[in-house]
Amino acid sequence: MPLTWSELLPEGNPPADFGAIIVYDPLTQQTLAFGNMRGGTLASVWSFQAGVWTNVTNGTGNLTHQGLMWTSATFDTADGCLLLFGFGLPYYNAETWAYRSGTWALLTPSVEPYGTVVAGLTYDSVTSSVVLVVSGYVGGNASMITWSFHAGIWTQLPTPTHLPMLWSASMAYDNSTSDQELVLFAWGLPEGLPGNETWVYRGGDWHNVTATSGTAPSPGAATMTYDLAEQAVLLVSRGASALQFPSRTWEFSGGQWSYVATPGAAPFFGMGQQNLAFDGHDRYAVLVGESGSLYFPGPTDQTWKFDRTDLGPAPIARLNVTPQNSSLGTPVQITAQAIGGYGAIAATLLVSAPGCELEELGNGSWNCTATSGGRGNVFLGVVDQAGRYNRTSAEFNVSSPASPAPNWTPYAALGGVGIAVVLAGILLARHRRKKRPSVAAPTGPPPREGGR
Repeated sequence: MPLTWSELLPEGNPPADFGAIIVYDPLTQQTLAFGNMRGGTLASVWSFQAGVWTNVTNGTGNLTHQGLMWTSATFDTADGCLLLFGFGLPYYNAETWAYRSGTWALLTPSVEPYGTVVAGLTYDSVTSSVVLVVSGYVGGNASMITWSFHAGIWTQLPTPTHLPMLWSASMAYDNSTSDQELVLFAWGLPEGLPGNETWVYRGGDWHNVTATSGTAPSPGAATMTYDLAEQAVLLVSRGASALQFPSRTWEFSGGQWSYVATPGAAPFFGMGQQNLAFDGHDRYAVLVGESGSLYFPGPTDQTWKFDRTDLGPAPIARLNVTPQNSSLGTPVQITAQAIGGYGAIAATLLVSAPGCELEELGNGSWNCTATSGGRGNVFLGVVDQAGRYNRTSAEFNVSSPASPAPNWTPYAALGGVGIAVVLAGILLARHRRKKRPSVAAPTGPPPREGGR
């Protein structure tokens, strides 16, 4: 079964929030989501469990701060709590929060990380501590700084290898190999040009594996988590441009990147932010964020799941044309149907006939009446969310009636009358000639005048 993205539409979808964070809490078996920057507050907390979002803001303690930003969270297995770290405005003061038994509490360690942007925060099973990477300034120079958190104490790690200044970094713990290392993917800025870099943290030091980890994701904003179901680090990248859609999916396993060609729809986040976590209760990766772009202003909530899906049979396109032979002026009924397939199926119907052209989307029935005789062609194409395509076609004929033969009946009647009149006149004339008496010429000498 292939890996696919499916958009979930649960009731109670959490409000979109720029840079929203989600993290799975194995103790309560729920994925928690909370805002980051919009309105400068973390007052809203949501729980995702068994495919349902629930507002759990009440009863989760005082998780509020006007201006807290650049936050990241992970589950601290050693300390048994969910740990959140971020910088608050206006002076980039560090804040560390812990979530235990459904309640948030602000921690006050004696030393806290300093910097401006949180590049990554995740739990390292080898050292049994949370590892944090932040961007900051050391001696007036921009630098990436690595910290660890254990038993309520932050400690700066003196890594022998210095991490270069990175942009839009994301980090996850890779448990797919015996090395069990942290993987950090970032949009690096070598010589001011966009690029990408892959680093791993093991043995107390950072190692650049960009050149040996295969074809890596394109540079751009990305979010990562470890997918327990796939035994690989999962990365979803939005692309280097805010207008590059849709998101793309990658896996990092055994020290190698591989592109995941997910069939069908993919998360569409435009200029919005996204965050990724593996939901151990529902056993699939959850992607949450807001969608927004230059063309579609205003955020909209989105929740997606990533898992293996049985796609079922490929879609089938069916056409029915009645009648297939018709005369001019008689409508032809065309029925288009798409069956089977995975997810929503897109259907396109094209009809080409003399004076009767149609272009319709979806299933249905339409009537087509041609304005002149000839052949009509019908085409139906269907495609499902897995990208599987099918098509079918049909023809029908429209014949024009033959030119009607002249109707001679009235003319024949008139002709018959004329002929009868002529014949009657001839016969009457002959009849009159037979009845008229003949006169004989006189004989002998003419009579004398006056009796003379």
